[in-house]
Amino acid sequence: MAGVALLATVNMGGCPLSLAALLFGGALVGSNTNTGGDTGTGDSSDVGDTGGDTGGDTGGDTGGDTGDDNGGGTATLNVVKTSISVRHDAGLQCGDDLIVFGTGSVNGVAWIKPSAGDTTARTIANSDNYSSNSFAVAKDKIFLAGGPDDTFQMTVYDTSTETATSFPTTDIRMRNIEFDPRAAGHPQADGDYCVVICDEGEVDDGKILKVIDCSSGTPTVWGFATNPASSNGDVDQVAIDAEAHQVVAVVGDDIYIYDLMDPNAAPTMWTVGVGFGLADTPVHVDNGYMICGIEQSTGPQHAALVKLSDGTVTEVDVPDAAAEVALGGNKYLYFADNTADDSNGSDQRAAVGTVPNAANTKATIDDFIDGSTTNNGIFGYGQTACITPDGMW
Repeated sequence: MAGVALLATVNMGGCPLSLAALLFGGALVGSNTNTGGDTGTGDSSDVGDTGGDTGGDTGGDTGGDTGDDNGGGTATLNVVKTSISVRHDAGLQCGDDLIVFGTGSVNGVAWIKPSAGDTTARTIANSDNYSSNSFAVAKDKIFLAGGPDDTFQMTVYDTSTETATSFPTTDIRMRNIEFDPRAAGHPQADGDYCVVICDEGEVDDGKILKVIDCSSGTPTVWGFATNPASSNGDVDQVAIDAEAHQVVAVVGDDIYIYDLMDPNAAPTMWTVGVGFGLADTPVHVDNGYMICGIEQSTGPQHAALVKLSDGTVTEVDVPDAAAEVALGGNKYLYFADNTADDSNGSDQRAAVGTVPNAANTKATIDDFIDGSTTNNGIFGYGQTACITPDGMW
């Protein structure tokens, strides 16, 4: 596996933490590291994708003798670390050239633009209005829980214009706001859309699943005609894949798959909580697959991939997993929980694979941040993670 990556908060021995990009099998951004080409002698300011056809100066035009379009070679773990402080117990999401993170234990959100070489976090006006644990990110938009008039409002923040649009709760009113960033039930976003679980008794049209639509440039709100349950309390969580035009609602051990382009169409339903049921781990969907956790009679949950076209469930290799999973750009991630080597205090070891393959690669053991002890954490171990839409970071 090559050119696979993730974004994670890495435990540095307490709060605050440093924002890090953990890269499997790829070149460090802004460095001369070359994992695919023979020489990679480019300027240090150039950013090569990972030594493939678009690798630029840092990887060579073709990726060298052992490289391929994705960087080639054996999977390795490198890190790009900033000096920007973040919390390990707050939300972390990423979009197109955008990393967003919570700044407080309850409220506060900030962001950075990696291509701009940000060395300090960018602020959002009236940031204390917004949950630091419940937000979604897609393209250049941040979909925030909260607003100037009500805690349960939804607000769209456009990072390109640095402007905010808030909606009245009669149009879209969040069912609740989760305080754990790893809990199920948060809004999820992809492409030009964000899907939200609403209180059907508070919104005018009685719809449980609402979509914030930014495809026209001006954010609007609409709902799916068919509710997945009689009450919003029965809907555990939602996920969205804009490119595949799919929205998934989880109700118990069942998933309901909606057509994003036809909100009046009835959803397709599959029962996927085989064995001991779906875990309450937040699910993610991408390119016709969903990643989730499956409960077991004893021990950790198992990370699994669900094929949305037929409901087939495939557990990943060595599937014992902690609570967090991620999916994007045909790459998936889970935090392994199989052996003693998979944990460092409250942090777990990241494992990354390519959809739909069960095989995956774990982060290297004992790659200490401080070079000698676990006191300040281990590269590749963490608690929360997300994958960029292209699957590269």
